[in-house]
Amino acid sequence: MFAKLMVLILAGTATAAALLWLRQQRLELAHDIANAHRQIDEARQATWDLQVKVACYVEPNSLNQALARAELKLEPLLTPQLGTDELNRGPTRVVERIPRRR
Repeated sequence: MFAKLMVLILAGTATAAALLWLRQQRLELAHDIANAHRQIDEARQATWDLQVKVACYVEPNSLNQALARAELKLEPLLTPQLGTDELNRGPTRVVERIPRRR
């Protein structure tokens, strides 16, 4: 009877230890995922900031002239739905800044 009780206690202890190990692995994985998401958000924010800086310094007319001088044959990423005069009036993209969560 004593041997059966000891086997049961050892089996319960091993099961509890395995469950604790699995829980710890899940918590560490959730932490790693949260860090990866934070890094992605920071990289996205840096990209947006750089896009804003580039947009401030580059004017469409001067960019078109520079491309014409370089004789580059580039294709647009987006097919413009408006005429070229309407596209050169102002920015065609709006950048929204999302506040960081802390």
